[in-house]
Amino acid sequence: MTLMTAIIPTYSRYDLLTTCIDGLLNQTLGNIEIIIVDNASKVNIQRIVERRYGARVTTLRLHRNFFFCGAVNHGATLAKSDYIAVLNDDCMVSPGWAETVLETFARYPSAGSVASLVLNASDKELINSAGDHLDISGRPTNLYWNQRASQVSLSITQVFSAAGSCAAYRRDA
Repeated sequence: MTLMTAIIPTYSRYDLLTTCIDGLLNQTLGNIEIIIVDNASKVNIQRIVERRYGARVTTLRLHRNFFFCGAVNHGATLAKSDYIAVLNDDCMVSPGWAETVLETFARYPSAGSVASLVLNASDKELINSAGDHLDISGRPTNLYWNQRASQVSLSITQVFSAAGSCAAYRRDA
């Protein structure tokens, strides 16, 4: 039984994609379905992914670029699990990430999504997002953006939405 599906849209960035896929394959939680959605890349992402990962990763090649949301929606039609994670192709997840996400869903059965703590790629101490909130003008903005993780009191809390770079959703929500 597949516990979680990870959908990763990409456009010609195989160099980033391998780190993301490797992180998902090294999760403490087994049986994660990985779907790469190729937004009509100029390089053959599907052939390269199949050569390196074989049947462990599914690649869907789109005939044109549907951008992030369109690619995610196409990938979701293939998903076999009740939980769908969406990750940017440059996302690196820690080994316990998927297990923590599913534990959070179990702890909060009414939650439709789970936001992840997203750290800056070049400075892993800086926070890119801890979910989104609405600012004073009503725009969603990243919580704790550009703040040092060691200087912020982080805990599980409700947020307006999950940042699209690394989020998980209940399929039925």
